[in-house]
Amino acid sequence: MMSIEQDYFVEHYDEPIYEHGIQLKDLVRLSISRL
Repeated sequence: MMSIEQDYFVEHYDEPIYEHGIQLKDLVRLSISRL
């Protein structure tokens, strides 16, 4: 995990986004290690 941007989806989208009944709020940035 590289970083978490709190309230990203709340601030950048006009309508709330729900997935499986849960509102998306934070953006989680991940990275992958390449060997």
